[in-house]
This record gives sequence, C-alpha cells and structure tokens, in this order.
Amino acid sequence: EILERVKSLHELRKRGKSIRDHIQGSRDWSNPYILERVIRVFELDQYGSNYPKELFNPTAEHPSDFFDAPECERPPLVKRQLSE
Repeated sequence: EILERVKSLHELRKRGKSIRDHIQGSRDWSNPYILERVIRVFELDQYGSNYPKELFNPTAEHPSDFFDAPECERPPLVKRQLSE
C-alpha cells in the first residue's frame, strides 16, 4: 500500500504537479487530530527537544514551575503599559 502511494506521488511529480499542494489539499491535512496521530504512530516525544539535556531538559521540574513557589524564585511579571 505504501509503495503504491509513493508511486502515485511520483507520477504527480512527473506531471509537473506539486506534491506539497496535493498533500495540503487532501482531506487528511485538514484533520485537527492529525498531529496526535503522527505522535502516536511514530512514537514521538511531543515535549522533547533537540538541545542537550544540560542546556534544556523539558522533563526536569524546577521549583518556579509550581504556583506556590516563593516570589524570589518566580520569573518577574511583565507589566503592560497602556499607551494613550
């Protein structure tokens, strides 16, 4: 089935049609659950990172991540000034 699909996309390319346009025009592309399906099928870590763990570890917990962290550990709030 996959080989047939690749062959059909190759035929589209031979006819001068864009594969990207074909995919974006398909019904599956507009499916809001496609990302969840891709994550499940390819067993991706949706919170992962390409940075080394020493620089950024998305699974590590920091005390400032919790709502009851002391104010000195929380990032400062940015005050938005109204311009009139």
